[in-house]
Amino acid sequence: MPRFIALTFIVFLISPVAFAQEGEDAIDVDFGSSRIGGPGATSRERAVMRAMEQEDEYVTEETLPPVGHKKRLPGLHVLAARSAGGKDWEAACLKYDQIQEEGGEEAMEMHPEAKKNAWRSYLACAERLVVQESFEKAERLIKTSEKFGASDHRHAALRRKMMQAEYKKALTAGDINKSLELFDRYQSAQEDEDERIWMGAEIARRALEADAAGDKKLRDQLIVHGNRVAPMNTDLRTLKESIDFQANIGKNLALLIGGGLVFVFGFVRIAKWRARRRVEAAVGGKLGKKNKFIDDE
Repeated sequence: MPRFIALTFIVFLISPVAFAQEGEDAIDVDFGSSRIGGPGATSRERAVMRAMEQEDEYVTEETLPPVGHKKRLPGLHVLAARSAGGKDWEAACLKYDQIQEEGGEEAMEMHPEAKKNAWRSYLACAERLVVQESFEKAERLIKTSEKFGASDHRHAALRRKMMQAEYKKALTAGDINKSLELFDRYQSAQEDEDERIWMGAEIARRALEADAAGDKKLRDQLIVHGNRVAPMNTDLRTLKESIDFQANIGKNLALLIGGGLVFVFGFVRIAKWRARRRVEAAVGGKLGKKNKFIDDE
């Protein structure tokens, strides 16, 4: 019985405090309590205080301290690392941008994994922009990634992919000179036989189209480029042979006609000489240089 009375007394003492702390907007005795003369704390203020006092897993966008607070940048680092770990690269890039905007580049030293995560995140964001053909933005992110870590084959591969897309785009637009300039730069970095064959086929196809359209200037220009890029392309060689034949057909025809005339003239001369010999044999003597009968014959 005395134990029951004691427990009842303890519950009676602590129940007002428990009820006072229930609900989202309840007054916090430890932070701005109205019972000690303060204005009272809102639920957001209490959440911020808890986030600053507890472990990283409790940091969220809602509990992030305001700009200028000493816990602000550490909180941003927590969110950035969490996004990078979950491969939410776009969110991670935004957070690392925010960290640098609010704290400068030195703020990246505050978290041990920040630079490594930023290196991966910016590279992944650049990959997405390359797919979208936003090449200028992608190049900026590639450079930002390289700022936080070594440049490796992944950065080089992205740049080659952009260069490849750019020279194909220029070729589609009809700017053959720009396309070949980018193509040469692409090949000088690392030779790509498949792309060389592809470019040669494209040049030959366009040269055939120009020839069919009667645009000899463009055709000849494309042939020059084709000879440099892929001289053994079958279509290109066929086109050059056709052009050579057409260029020589007049000369060949003149030679044929000239040869025919020479042959006819020679045949006539021989025929006259044989006729004269027959007549001379019949009359038993030589004829004069001119003989009407023989000449007519």
